[in-house]
Amino acid sequence: MKREKTYEEKVADIKKYLKEKEEEVEKNKVSVARKKVNNPLKEEKVNIEELTVKKELIDRPPMKTISKEKFKFDEFEDEKEKMITTEEKGEEKIKFDDDFNEFFNNIKLDSNKKENEKKTKVKNENKETKEEKKQTEKKKITTKKKNSNKINIILVLMIIICPLFITLSVISTHSTYLIRKPFNYIMFGLSGLLLIGIICFTLLKLTSKKKKFKKIKYIITVSSICLIDTLLMILIIKFNWWKKIDIFLEHKKLFVILFLVIFLILIILLIIKKIKHFIFKPGTKNMLTTVIMTIYVLCYVNGLVLLYGPNKEIKEWLITTAMQTMHHQYFCKWFYNYDDIEYVLSQNYVLESGESTNPDLIKRNQEEVVVYENEYEEAVLKKEHKNDLYKIIELEVNDCKGYLAVIYDPKTVHVAVTNGIGSYGQYVTTMAKNKGAVLAINGGGFWDPGNTSAGGTPTGITISNGKIVTNGEYGYNSQGGGIIGFDSEGVFYLLKNTTAQQAIDMGITDAVTWGPFLIVNGEPSFIKGNGGWGYAARTAIGQRADGIVLFLTVDSNATRTKGADMVDLTEIMQKYGAINAANLDGGTSTVMVMPKETALKYNPNCSDDYCTINDPIDGGLRHMTRAIADSFVVIPNE
Repeated sequence: MKREKTYEEKVADIKKYLKEKEEEVEKNKVSVARKKVNNPLKEEKVNIEELTVKKELIDRPPMKTISKEKFKFDEFEDEKEKMITTEEKGEEKIKFDDDFNEFFNNIKLDSNKKENEKKTKVKNENKETKEEKKQTEKKKITTKKKNSNKINIILVLMIIICPLFITLSVISTHSTYLIRKPFNYIMFGLSGLLLIGIICFTLLKLTSKKKKFKKIKYIITVSSICLIDTLLMILIIKFNWWKKIDIFLEHKKLFVILFLVIFLILIILLIIKKIKHFIFKPGTKNMLTTVIMTIYVLCYVNGLVLLYGPNKEIKEWLITTAMQTMHHQYFCKWFYNYDDIEYVLSQNYVLESGESTNPDLIKRNQEEVVVYENEYEEAVLKKEHKNDLYKIIELEVNDCKGYLAVIYDPKTVHVAVTNGIGSYGQYVTTMAKNKGAVLAINGGGFWDPGNTSAGGTPTGITISNGKIVTNGEYGYNSQGGGIIGFDSEGVFYLLKNTTAQQAIDMGITDAVTWGPFLIVNGEPSFIKGNGGWGYAARTAIGQRADGIVLFLTVDSNATRTKGADMVDLTEIMQKYGAINAANLDGGTSTVMVMPKETALKYNPNCSDDYCTINDPIDGGLRHMTRAIADSFVVIPNE
């Protein structure tokens, strides 16, 4: 139970309170006086009476109540003593005590009220100060974030532009067609400035007051990506994985779906970010940006390493493959100058003998062989189901599919030409159908002005059914070789420096123009490197000494980075006994065609009357062939 204060304690409290009020009044007087001195024009009125209690003695007659305004403690003590020493009536004393207690309680309530008001005022001032501090801190944080965002945006833009400028600068010093002097120097200068800027901004970011573990996290992430990229580049270059990339592209639909799923996830995350209840982990955005920018920069670095790095095979493949095309030589001239191109071609070429074939080496109607010299002889001479017309031997060349057609009767081989000669080409399937052929392959080269894929203008000399179809009016062959054809007896000819009329006089009935010649009279041409033609889908034609004709097609891979070169074609023709052989047009033109009933064995998707049994791939990496000018067809004798 709470103890009630005694009379003496109450008086002491009142004295203490009045003393504090007197000190407060004196302080107010001094502060007002100072204000008037400092600013005499401004006057402030202070009501002292409201802040103090007048010390006036109460002329209290007996039985009167005490007024707190007219109360003085010193005289009150005297009155009290008198009251105690004088024996007054109990009622007067009780009334006096009640008045005193009421006065004390009023003083106490007034004191508590003012103290509470003072505390409330201090609290409000503290709250306002805290809110002001919070707002100031928020403004500072917002300003820092804005400055940081500006730095990040500038850094990202510089990282995007700098690798592009560096790549263009490097390419421009090697290119035949692209940026040349003085623009390449300007590009180098801008690249250098941007690189310096990136270093400065990166150091600024790294030396900021962020926590160390965050910086280490970003450094570890970038280092890990670079390490993985280095390992992949070693595998791609050292182990020729660049030739195996078609394994992935064969499932390009799956990759497209995967890309769309990832893109969709990113969109969903961006949408969810707008929802207040969803919070990303701190640094997720910055980490994602870091990963993307690192991969972006490495793409440029990898491209330069592949083009100008230590592995010369990629350079040779690009130059030799592109330079043997008629309209796509810019693919290598974008990245290499004439000196580089000439040097690579000087290390990769076919040196032909310069001779024409000797028809006396072909001896038909030989006795049937019972004992085979080797597996290749057996593969050629052992007929399938006693088919005296032809057979197909399936091959694998550099991990690509190949088909070798063995035609037993050379008299059945003829040349078919497009119905729109000089204007438009036709598919080999169409030409084979028009001729009623049982087998067909593409023929010689053709011009394609404007790269329109018209395919109706064969190069050099074309002879079909004993008639001259073209005599160089659409352009002459510049790929080596010469006339490739047959006479009426089925003897295969490879002719150098021969006119169309001379060929007719020699008995040539069907011929195209192309090259190079791979084997002439049993002697292979000298081939250095890959022969200067690179790796691609290839078609070749040859004849054995027993008169059997060989049609050879080799597919490329899905990215057209594989296939066969001139060395491969020569070796295959030699293995299967050809004494004369020549390269025909290749690439997208390479096809071997059969009627549907026989093509289904090799191509289950055949739905037309005639289909290709191989898998041609065009420049857009689509699984399709193109219209061409002429072809070799096998038409059974009636």
